[in-house]
Amino acid sequence: MEKILSKIPIKIKNGDVEILDFNVRVLKMLTLWPENDKSISSWSFIKYYILILSLCPSSVPVFIDMIMQLQTKDGLINATDNITGLAPWFGMMYMTGCFMRNRQQMKYLVRVLRNDFNKFGSRDFVKETSQKASFYSKFFLLYCISGNFTYASIPLIEKEYCLHEMELMNKTQYSVSCGVIIRTGLPGINLNYSPRREMVMMTQMWAIIMITVPVLSITMFLCSLLMHLVSEILNLQEMLINVCENGISKDEMLRFIFRYSDKMRDAFSSMLLVHLTLTSFTISILGYEVVFVKTFAGSLRFALHLGGWLLILMLTCYFGQQLIDESSKIALMAYSTAWFNGTPRLRKDIWFIIMRSQRPLQLTAASMGSMSLETFLRVMSSAYSYFTLLLNVHFK
Repeated sequence: MEKILSKIPIKIKNGDVEILDFNVRVLKMLTLWPENDKSISSWSFIKYYILILSLCPSSVPVFIDMIMQLQTKDGLINATDNITGLAPWFGMMYMTGCFMRNRQQMKYLVRVLRNDFNKFGSRDFVKETSQKASFYSKFFLLYCISGNFTYASIPLIEKEYCLHEMELMNKTQYSVSCGVIIRTGLPGINLNYSPRREMVMMTQMWAIIMITVPVLSITMFLCSLLMHLVSEILNLQEMLINVCENGISKDEMLRFIFRYSDKMRDAFSSMLLVHLTLTSFTISILGYEVVFVKTFAGSLRFALHLGGWLLILMLTCYFGQQLIDESSKIALMAYSTAWFNGTPRLRKDIWFIIMRSQRPLQLTAASMGSMSLETFLRVMSSAYSYFTLLLNVHFK
């Protein structure tokens, strides 16, 4: 992952760059960012609930179709198609709800990065880190939006095949809409005629954009915070090289970094449960769809969807692993300096730094584990277990 990100060209522009400016602007557009430092206004919640309600016209028919499919003997593949549409909806509801509940903490984290860290030495590295974080956020957001349009276009290729299948299944009591993004059906209503099909397509297109964009925006906001925190740790390591110089207290900076990490963990802890629970189940469902869907275009579509879930999980685990790795090096850097030439106060500070750095900083998902590459492999292992379970059910 590090090699991939390092190959993406970053053009550093002149002028001041405000930390996380792009991420905050996107979250404001999504009505997720607090307007002030006081209590959250009622209008903010109203806008948020309007956004959630606007997704119901697309999700309710999908849920009804899933219930109908689960009542048939061979409806597992079709039902999993419904689940792949509903799982991101529930995941987005949970993540945005957690973000809304903790968004004053999110604003505090940004404010500390922009102001309070300034007292710790040179800030030359902040500009480059901000540029990189902004570039990666824009890149992956563009990838997400373009992937959504590709994902939505592929079912149009399969429309004729779907209509042919519907003719063969003439005994069904309800009609499934062909050419739409997610399998949808309503009892007694034929959705394959204009303008019903176009209305279903429009509501589903709105839904996938308003589901994927908030999830990716929150994820990239978290990754950008992690990038800046890692940069601060690297700055501390450089300062430890010149530990005998007077001026900034390295002990104070370490305490500040650890307190900031604790605040970040508290803000994102409950939100990250999605990555350890819903993600593994959804990945297994998408893998099942890739293998057993009847058309190549369908397999490609679900493979793109699978890639999006893997990308979000990998980004979070990768930057979480960076936090663990760099914070683990602080003790070694402190011990490798010429601490023995310093004052008794300095030696005491170095002793504290070494003792405190024995436990690396981690971004945890409640009490279920930390976000790291090991966690990524554990989630993939769980997804494989779910996948084999679906295979056993399919071949019974």
